[in-house]
Amino acid sequence: MDKEYFRFYIKVRTALYIEPIVIHNELRTVFGNEVPSLRTVQRWSKWFREGRVEVEDEERPGRPITETTSKNIRQVCDLINDDPKSVKKSSNAAWVASGNYPPTVARRSHFAPRTLLAIFFKSTGPVLIHSFKCGQTIDHQYFINNCLRPVIDEIQNKRPSLGIPSIKLHRDNGKAHIHDDVVNYLQLEGITIIPYPPNSPNLAPCNF
Repeated sequence: MDKEYFRFYIKVRTALYIEPIVIHNELRTVFGNEVPSLRTVQRWSKWFREGRVEVEDEERPGRPITETTSKNIRQVCDLINDDPKSVKKSSNAAWVASGNYPPTVARRSHFAPRTLLAIFFKSTGPVLIHSFKCGQTIDHQYFINNCLRPVIDEIQNKRPSLGIPSIKLHRDNGKAHIHDDVVNYLQLEGITIIPYPPNSPNLAPCNF
């Protein structure tokens, strides 16, 4: 049975103040598993109580429905026969008129190279941006030599009067960041380490 017939039955029974669950049970008794779900019956019953009259689906905005008919096929064949060069199909499966360029389709390679950056910044902006080479192993020693030492040198050059002990470092719990050698190095430099609780990404706004 078409869904419009089910909806018409729901409409009539709703007008008689019959509850949706009773309507659904009545339909199941006659039509078995072909009937709409209880949620659907409840939804249509509500719409009919609110004053809806139609049982057909409303037209939805968006892309119009297309179909293949003998008339459509004949029109396309006539167009191609009249001027075979007037239309063509591009490599990305789009029909375009002669002389026009096909639409550009951007496809990202699964193997596109990516760049990993370590960014150290203070309230006024970045202090150091370090770019890691592809395939580079980042251990605690690499982190000290290529990240922490350049950061400390840069800060000393920019604010020699304040000194290093006034620096407070906030970083995540990566293995290279919490290694004993890293912690000892920061303590020897007099840098205060701000603890980073686990499962608290809101405390590290740079972790996008």
